[in-house]
Amino acid sequence: MRKPIIDLKQLAAGYFSFSKQERRALLVIFSGILLLAIAPAAYRYFAEPHLQTAHPVSVTAVKELSVLDSNTGRFDDRADFGSYSAPEKRYRNFEASGAASERFFFDPNTATVETWQRLGVSPKTAQTIQKYISKGGRFRTPNDLGEIYSLPKPLAEELIPYVQIAGTGSPNTGERGTNASFAPPAAAREKTRLPPANIADINTADTAAWIALPGIGSKLASRIVNYRDKLGGFYSISQIAETYGLADSTFQQIKDRLRLDEGSSLRTININTADAKTLKHPYLTWSQANAIVAYRNQHGPFATTDELKKIMMLDQVTLDRYKPYLTIK
Repeated sequence: MRKPIIDLKQLAAGYFSFSKQERRALLVIFSGILLLAIAPAAYRYFAEPHLQTAHPVSVTAVKELSVLDSNTGRFDDRADFGSYSAPEKRYRNFEASGAASERFFFDPNTATVETWQRLGVSPKTAQTIQKYISKGGRFRTPNDLGEIYSLPKPLAEELIPYVQIAGTGSPNTGERGTNASFAPPAAAREKTRLPPANIADINTADTAAWIALPGIGSKLASRIVNYRDKLGGFYSISQIAETYGLADSTFQQIKDRLRLDEGSSLRTININTADAKTLKHPYLTWSQANAIVAYRNQHGPFATTDELKKIMMLDQVTLDRYKPYLTIK
């Protein structure tokens, strides 16, 4: 019998045999792969806190009670973790639903669930606030509304200017339970709803005037005033809708209450003397500002603002928005 040309047994033995160094290298490689595979599970087990499943009765009890810190007296309803979603997200959903909200002076220590709902607070949060009051909690300053975890910050900022707490000058007894001397007469618990607020000239109104409008909190009011300053004044009420963070639904709600006086003057820029830094504007990019200066240096002073159309980088929309702020001297 002829011997095969290739000895498969010898070939396999030579292929699968390893030296001592090769075996060590393979052991290190396999060990590394094993460590990488179990690392995520080990991290979750040792590094992350372990949560124990609460007894159903305990969960129910926590959800039914408002949490009142006995040391700070602050209200916290974060116990409602079973159906938690971010307060701001719930507020946006509430706004999107088209639910009506009113603005009037109110005392948070005597307001009913219905009153809170009229103010735009969700029914669940309104009921939780009532539980807080019934267990001896009190609002001592308007800013205490911001301590309610489930009350969205934008809504809290809107409501704070309307808070009127009766008896705030009286000393705090520190006792749990309702203070009878604090409670105002039933007829005075809710004051007449405010008439629609009309703002002063949008080019002179301060932040307080903006906050008096529905849907405008302190942050939005500051942004509107800052944007007005950067522009050099408003020449149209529609420009207010360009303010960062101002929802269109809010603008539609307030635009009929805004006024632009005919005598309002804008801060203008002389395009024949201004450098690129001065020409820079919310409606103009740095490249466009530099292009104006370059064109002026090449062709001489502008005779009219319409000559800006000759600059290729300036489109008609940009020019229409920017020209009210320009002058030629």
